[in-house]
Amino acid sequence: MNAKDEKGTTALLSAASHNQPEIIKMLLEKSADVDVRDQDGNTALMMAAAQGHTDIVQILLEKVAKVDEKNRDGLTPFFYAASAQRTKVVQVLTEHGTVFIFMGRF
Repeated sequence: MNAKDEKGTTALLSAASHNQPEIIKMLLEKSADVDVRDQDGNTALMMAAAQGHTDIVQILLEKVAKVDEKNRDGLTPFFYAASAQRTKVVQVLTEHGTVFIFMGRF
């Protein structure tokens, strides 16, 4: 369920990046790790936030994805959403208690 390819990508990470909410739901029902990371430390929540996939962000947060996790570069889902101007995702993350920390990258 949490098998990784050569880049550390799992089925959950791929589904989050490619806006496949039904696959996300199925994988999570089958015990996929909601906070699994690729080789760069990115989580499914980070990928969905960066792409503006609000439905997937909601699903992951309902399954208690860690909202303020950082990847190897110290970037969070909120940073990805805000820097890509994904306002709906920013709103959802804020409603779930994300903490905005300015990192001088804007």
